[in-house]
Amino acid sequence: MDTAQVEEEVRLLWRDVLPSGNFNEDSDFISAGGSSLKVMSLFVKLKKKFSVTLEVKNFNALNTISKQSAFISSELQARTHA
Repeated sequence: MDTAQVEEEVRLLWRDVLPSGNFNEDSDFISAGGSSLKVMSLFVKLKKKFSVTLEVKNFNALNTISKQSAFISSELQARTHA
């Protein structure tokens, strides 16, 4: 799965958690209407979709679709090269 596909899947999961859809790839999750509970819900959905663990303690570094997609893509690439 390439980075563009990962980003699209992450965007769909954000839309599931934040139904307003008032965000783009560089929007901060909390500013887009998220909460700590919604962060946890999103991270669980991302783990189920990609089998990659995003830790809540790292949320500030992974608070946008772009950052989450880059992290997931990197993890998936590392897995295929291991």
